[in-house]
Amino acid sequence: MARSIICNFEEVYHNGQVQEGLMLIQNKNIRYEYFNDSLYTLIYKFDQNLYLVDNQNRKNIQAVETNKEFFYNLIKLYNEYPDINDEIRINNFNFKIEKSKKFDFFRRISVRSNQINLSLYFNNCDEKLLDYKLFNPRPFEEILIK
Repeated sequence: MARSIICNFEEVYHNGQVQEGLMLIQNKNIRYEYFNDSLYTLIYKFDQNLYLVDNQNRKNIQAVETNKEFFYNLIKLYNEYPDINDEIRINNFNFKIEKSKKFDFFRRISVRSNQINLSLYFNNCDEKLLDYKLFNPRPFEEILIK
């Protein structure tokens, strides 16, 4: 097990739509799990593969290309934290960063690109020791901490 961070997230879109979930980051892996059962869990692996796991049918797992670059950039931001500028451009993405005063992580990341335009809020972040199995799409492991 390696040192990791776990946060509740809230995606806020410009049309007012909001999605909530749980994000785990460990080394160069991300697990991005929406709470809504009709959505999915995304697992980004250090080898730059992105997997989509259906929240209603956990056996329905597929490799996807959409948003892979976003998660790659999110790992870059995570690895640069806390020595990171308030505004940063990575590839075709513009990020505005706000650091939290409550915990040692981001409070908000504003994301602007041709594909994505949202604000990502992080709440209740904590450093935890997490099992690597939580970052594997197969076999898919349920998170017991929600």
